[in-house]
Parts: sequence; structure tokens; C-alpha cells
Amino acid sequence: MSTPASDPQNLSFGSDASGYDAGRLDYPPEIYARLRAMGLGPGAKLFEIGAGTGIATARMLSEGPARLTAIEPDARMAALLAERLGSNPALDVVTGSFEGSSVEPGLYDLGTAATAFHWCDAPRAAAKAFEALRPGGRLLFFWNVYRPVEPRDAFGEAIVPHLSAAGDDGEALRRSLPDLPAIAAVLEAAGFEGVAAGCVDWTAELDAAQNRALYASMSMTRALPQGVRAELLDAIEETARTAFPPLIERRFQSPFIAARRPS
Repeated sequence: MSTPASDPQNLSFGSDASGYDAGRLDYPPEIYARLRAMGLGPGAKLFEIGAGTGIATARMLSEGPARLTAIEPDARMAALLAERLGSNPALDVVTGSFEGSSVEPGLYDLGTAATAFHWCDAPRAAAKAFEALRPGGRLLFFWNVYRPVEPRDAFGEAIVPHLSAAGDDGEALRRSLPDLPAIAAVLEAAGFEGVAAGCVDWTAELDAAQNRALYASMSMTRALPQGVRAELLDAIEETARTAFPPLIERRFQSPFIAARRPS
């Protein structure tokens, strides 16, 4: 159900770490409210699986945890994360897969993964997360899904022909969506209890350049030949500039799954 973190498609993000960082959006406030309710705050100890360039990491650090261990398999992404946030004494950046990391057993109050757990070897990562949490520790994995299969917003519908012309038949999107029931089963098999899933619907206003940067950050787009990729991104930006208002309301979703280690 998941792809190992060393998969070339995952590691392709680091080929343009700054572009990824510029294109990806932050998570909705409801996700951070849920993290606070689960223990994120002053003095907390947490780990983050697949921290990337630190989009969610920055927000979690702003809550004043005592320690945040950010594990990122791509050295280029980890370097940008350390450059951006390394001055915070609570942050410890670890380069490598979470499954192979040496996170201290029983230390952490909270474990997270932001649009990352689907890249893991799920059974190994779930077992590692269980081991890393203290008894009673909590887990929240969450995702930003930028292209819901249905319903699409108006702009998302308008660029379907461009995506199709570039060879996207929708399968790349469906493969990237988190399979929450499968993840729930893996977490339960690892010993977690209280496993529960949900989804936050939210909107954001993006201009033409922001829409281009968002699609440029996607693994499906990064895998295209350079000329095809440039043509697709040009078409997305041109559609935004000529057929829509300067700021386009986009509709997104953030599915999540929560669990706890038994006390």
C-alpha cells in the first residue's frame, strides 16, 4: 500500500528543493488545532516523519516544543530544512529514512507525518513509531490533497485537458491519495489503539504564478520529460492568467488519521 522512502519518485522532490518549498501550501488551521489538542505545545517532544523542507515543521516549532526530531530521507531537502529552521535549539534534523532511523524508544509524546507516510514502508514505519512514542503518546498523520478526484474546483476542471495532454490519466493522483483504511489496519497491527480518520475541507486563493509553482512541485509533474513539463506548466499558468480572476479560489482537502500508544 505504500512506497519505500528511497523510491526515486519520492527522492525526485530534492532535485528542486527550493521550488518544492515555494510551491507547496501550508496545512489548514484545523490540523494544527488537532495537534495542539493531542499535546503539541511548550515542553512537548515530537518526531516528524518525512519533514521535507519544513513547511509543517515551522508551524509545529512555533508552538514551543522542547524537542522536534525531523527525519527526512532526501539530503537536499534536509539541508534546506536545516538552513531555514536550524537556529531553533529544539530542532534536530536527521537525514535518512524513518524506518532506518535511531529515534530514541519511548521518548516522544507525539509523532507526525505531513504528506509523507504514504512514501514509507508502512508496517516498518508504524512499528518504529509505536516504539518511539511513550506509553499514552499520540500519533497524527495528515496530508494535503491538491487535486481531489471529485469534485474539482473550476480551475482544476479547466486544466484537465492540459494534464491529459501531458499524459496524466488520473492514475498518478489516485496513487498519491492516502489509503486511510489500509493505514488504519497497519497502525492497529502495530499495537496502536483509538485509530480514527477524518478529513478537513478548505480553500485557498492562489494567483497564476502560485498555481504554476504548486503543480511544478508535484511528483507526477516532476517525472515528465523537461519539454513536456515546461509546456504543461506554461499552459496551467496561461489558463490562470487569461481565463480566471487574478486570485483563484482553489478547493483542497486534508485527510488525517490519529492513533495512540496504549498507556
